[in-house]
Amino acid sequence: MFTLPIRPEELNYTEPTRITTQATLAGAYADIHGWGIKTLTVTGHTGWRGNSSGDGAALFKTMKTDIFDEYHRRRAEMLRQLRDPNDLQMLVSDKHHGYTWVAAPKAFTLRRHKSSPLLHHFALSFDLLGVPEDFAVIPDPIMDAINNPRIRRDAASKHLQDQKTTLQELNDDLNAYRAEMDAAFGPITDYLQGINDTIAGYIDVITGFVDATLGPILAVADSLVTAAHNIGRLMLLATTLAQKVKGAVMRLCSAWNDIRCTLRNAWQHALDFPSFSDLLNGASNCSSTGGGSAPSAYRSTKTNTVEAVRQAQATPPATPTVSTAARASMSAVSVDPIAQTSPPTDLAQHARSISEGVSLAA
Repeated sequence: MFTLPIRPEELNYTEPTRITTQATLAGAYADIHGWGIKTLTVTGHTGWRGNSSGDGAALFKTMKTDIFDEYHRRRAEMLRQLRDPNDLQMLVSDKHHGYTWVAAPKAFTLRRHKSSPLLHHFALSFDLLGVPEDFAVIPDPIMDAINNPRIRRDAASKHLQDQKTTLQELNDDLNAYRAEMDAAFGPITDYLQGINDTIAGYIDVITGFVDATLGPILAVADSLVTAAHNIGRLMLLATTLAQKVKGAVMRLCSAWNDIRCTLRNAWQHALDFPSFSDLLNGASNCSSTGGGSAPSAYRSTKTNTVEAVRQAQATPPATPTVSTAARASMSAVSVDPIAQTSPPTDLAQHARSISEGVSLAA
């Protein structure tokens, strides 16, 4: 923050409008497009050199550095760091009149005059972007979740735990309609409940661990939930099922689809392997002349890079297992229900293969 040691000699505030007036055959016509960019110009000096209240020459240099140079330096630094430079705001305040603006320094002018050769006169020009209230940040949890991976994972973790509770409640619904479902498809109820229990186990591991080694677990969880969703959609093709039973199956499908979408949208980036190119290799042969990566962080410390990276990698929290029969059943139920007229006769067997063939060993 810089406070002018002496009140400005002049303060010019301009509030233009975007009006263009044209001479037409019918007379003057004005195109009016609202307000223009407000500007503020401040002129004055910082006092005499060697003044007991402050060296005017030194204050002049400090003023230029703090108000003009530092603003543009910080914006350039934020761009290099891939941060939004608009997060940096300059506030210009006139305490005497109670005005405060969010401003951008546009020009700095040094003026010397023979009438006062020992004074450094200045002219500061600002474009006024608005008042601080215009830039107030209103909390938006949805946008925060979209833009911030950590917030998105935290919100998704809570939602998956809620869905885990939902699956347990839906297992109770399956018990209520066990007779009707087993009569239509064979002994499928126990296997659907087993699939739900397996999904719940995957949810516990996924929501309690965040690392690139989670990738294989996420891939199996996605395939498992997709296969369960496909089985539910195929079950709905049965014409003998009562509407109340179909309603229970539809609630199951909704929960499975919700879990699948949450896994894909919140943790998809974890399926990618991390890049260690900057750590292992540092700058490339040409980047020293054209920008690019900095030298490896391990070079100056003479650290064994391979060992350091190996220690940094976490151990996978669990090992997913998918049997050959489960893979075959997942592929078999991956059909478009629209192209089917009735559910497959071996749907219960596929549910059994998936329920018994997909596991997660700690």
